[in-house]
Amino acid sequence: MALYSIFIFYKHRMLSQIINYFGFFGIFILNILTIVLLLSQYTYLLFYLIGGVLNFILNISLKLLIRIPRPNGDKHLFNIMNHRNKRILIDKFGMPSGHAQSIGFSTCYAFLTIKNKKWLFFYGVVCILTLYQRYNNKNHTLFQLFIGLVVGIIVAYFMYFTSKRYITYLVEDPKPEKIIEFSNPL
Repeated sequence: MALYSIFIFYKHRMLSQIINYFGFFGIFILNILTIVLLLSQYTYLLFYLIGGVLNFILNISLKLLIRIPRPNGDKHLFNIMNHRNKRILIDKFGMPSGHAQSIGFSTCYAFLTIKNKKWLFFYGVVCILTLYQRYNNKNHTLFQLFIGLVVGIIVAYFMYFTSKRYITYLVEDPKPEKIIEFSNPL
């Protein structure tokens, strides 16, 4: 019985570590997957990349503007932004969650452009695991995660509808004033 308890303990601990790493790297997984899935849709890919950069800049700006700290007792998987076990620079602030904002952006943009149910299910699983990992490790409060998710979704909608207008402007609505002609002066 004791051996079975040890096995369950280590099995649970290993599953917890897998969820931790999968949740932590969720933004990178979804970013790479979205880029690969959008390789054949150049305009959507371009607007996804631009939106990703804008989303990142917006997150940093909001953190510096709002300045709400992370919860006490947060756990670190990596000590990149730590000095003497304390967070430094903008990593001290948790509002809005950058992970939640990134996965909200990628998941929503993929939902609007890819429209493949199997991939969208995978996006949903990664999204849930990332949110769980950030909350479970006390990196963010539920409110910080919610706000990050909402901001990411808003940026994704903005970028998607901007890309649709761009496509419509160039391809589906060719008007003579859009065509630049050079006349021969002779």
